[in-house]
Amino acid sequence: MNYFERAKYFRTKKRLGQNFLINGEVIQSIIDNAQISPDDTVVEIGAGVGFVTEQLVKYAKEVIAIELDEEAVKELEKLNAPNLRIIHKDILKTDLSMLCNGNFKVVANIPYYITSPIIAHLLGEVDDLDNKNRNKITEIILMVQEEVARRMCADENSPSKQYGLLTILSQFWADVEIIKLVGRKSFYPAPKVNSALVKLKVKKEPRLKLTDYSHFRKTVKAAFSQRRKNIKNCLLNGGFLKEDISRALNELGIDENTRGEKLSIEMFGKLSECLKNNTIKIQCPAKINLTLKVTGKRDDGFHNIESVMQTIDLFDYLTISAEKSDKTEIILSGTSDEIPYNEKNLVYKAAKLLLDETGKCCKVTCHIEKNIPVAAGLAGGSTDAAGMLYGLNKLLGKPLDDEGLNDLCAKLGSDLNFCLKGGRQLAKGRGEILEELPFEEFEVALIKPIDLGISAKEAYTKFAEKIKLCSDYPPPQQKECENAQNREDPTPYPPPARGGGLHHRHIPQTTLNNAKDLRNNPTLHEQKLWQYLKNSQLNDIKFRRQQPIGNYIVDFVSFDNRLVIELDGSQHFDNAEYDKKRDEYLRSQGFEVIRIWNNDIDNNLEGVLEYIADKSPRPLREGGWGQGASQGASQETPKGGTPQWATSSYKNDLEWAVIDDYEVLQQIKSQYPDAIMSGSGSTYFGKKFKPQKGFWVKNGLKSIPYGVKQV
Repeated sequence: MNYFERAKYFRTKKRLGQNFLINGEVIQSIIDNAQISPDDTVVEIGAGVGFVTEQLVKYAKEVIAIELDEEAVKELEKLNAPNLRIIHKDILKTDLSMLCNGNFKVVANIPYYITSPIIAHLLGEVDDLDNKNRNKITEIILMVQEEVARRMCADENSPSKQYGLLTILSQFWADVEIIKLVGRKSFYPAPKVNSALVKLKVKKEPRLKLTDYSHFRKTVKAAFSQRRKNIKNCLLNGGFLKEDISRALNELGIDENTRGEKLSIEMFGKLSECLKNNTIKIQCPAKINLTLKVTGKRDDGFHNIESVMQTIDLFDYLTISAEKSDKTEIILSGTSDEIPYNEKNLVYKAAKLLLDETGKCCKVTCHIEKNIPVAAGLAGGSTDAAGMLYGLNKLLGKPLDDEGLNDLCAKLGSDLNFCLKGGRQLAKGRGEILEELPFEEFEVALIKPIDLGISAKEAYTKFAEKIKLCSDYPPPQQKECENAQNREDPTPYPPPARGGGLHHRHIPQTTLNNAKDLRNNPTLHEQKLWQYLKNSQLNDIKFRRQQPIGNYIVDFVSFDNRLVIELDGSQHFDNAEYDKKRDEYLRSQGFEVIRIWNNDIDNNLEGVLEYIADKSPRPLREGGWGQGASQGASQETPKGGTPQWATSSYKNDLEWAVIDDYEVLQQIKSQYPDAIMSGSGSTYFGKKFKPQKGFWVKNGLKSIPYGVKQV
């Protein structure tokens, strides 16, 4: 039975591109041109029902047949050859380098619709210098469409439609030749096009010696991106600078109206090197803080934080160039009149630090295209500085590895390490200690008062002042404390270290003992109300009894809902001035104070509970923009950190610190209660904001999984 008759009995699958080779002469040509010896291992891609396979096993030491179709695999198993190994798998998901220890040859009659991906899988891209598959392949015999074969073997003198990206990919890592044209009748079922047998003799070294293979790939990709446009316009659309394009074309004697298909591979190499000219464009994304908790002050004057940070698709752009020079010179320019272009700019400091660290002497120029608002809590300055470190390091040939770059980031600022890496991270320490969190895609909007910018220094200064107010509010006179020993009224007492307050280190032992007595010996009315408060739902509010806020003790408090309940009018020590001071302090911390009289508890307890419930807002919703916004963030307030009772309604502790000082921020919060302030600045993020006079608004932004990068 010949090949044709055998093939007819197999149900071919169009979706897999199955066209079985049934021409015995062509099969023998494959064997002859592969020059298979008894010492060779052959990997066959798309083995089908085994017409080529059964010939390969006669000559090779081992044949590894890769086939995706389960029914075809069963046909291959019928060959029962001792030197045949069958792999039922998709070739594009197969690591060929792991199939055998030594080198091997490849024979392939592949589905035509995935020809280019398979060639890239076998040879690697032009900038893939250490491709594991290519390093083990000596040669490839490939059956492809005739048109594709001519494209693989084309040059700059071939018809324009033949010469392109596939040409350069094929010839960059191999010598390519067509060894036989194959008619459509050589296959079953017959395809609609003619085919060709191509031989690729794989090179161990690339065709060109370049300083930057990624830049070469970018140049070639841009040149062929629009075939009807000339090389100048194609390169412009590919992100290259107009002045660099004009200079490079002029230097190489290339007419700017020339099309990419008229340049040889060697000329593309020269063009890439000339365009490179130590100029690079870096995209620098903004960030938002989904959560930000201040966990304490450091000895160096900075604050430790825990913050979930996320990069978004709002970008600044840096165009950086570097030239060898006898002295270091850094020149900045840009589009914004809100930032300095001298040594005070963090971008300048980043360039200077990297040059000093690497011992390089260069003239560095950088143009900053500013789109991220200044002093807005979006890391505009930090992301630009991280972009300078990343870009300049790349221009200089990467003298620093990732660890070295991260070290410089930590020296320059708190957000730079995050901006370098991007995505979603849990930041600790000053912000330089990162823990990667699962990326989640979501949309976000930004709103910022146009005339308000808040620097990090200002925000943290206000935070420190407010914390001091929480902990150092003047306590009552010692005499009042002594009188309180014989009373059941609340007594000044410092908050505990955890669970709703700030820890005080210098507290008289007598005060501690008095407070303990109060909690252990409640009045009859306190005990009666407490039984109902702790057992009732009351909008899911959790109350605590005899708790400290600052230097004051309150009867009952919900820290999560910022609600204080005082019994019997709370006339402490018969001192109305004391009551006034205490109430002013509680309100300054955002607490609402309600008063319940003892006789109301006796005569109308149900009404008291309804009154408390009516005064109690429901707990704030957890989470942030994108599910898991608080994932990884600690729920505990360490010693010296933000008092939970003070900031429980804020995702960002710095918002708590600054909002009382700015009516315009209170206006945003009033209009958009779910909005959250980002970082230390004046920008809020949410789902969507209406454009309005006096505010910068940006809707429809998205989270992104990366940081600064070259474009």
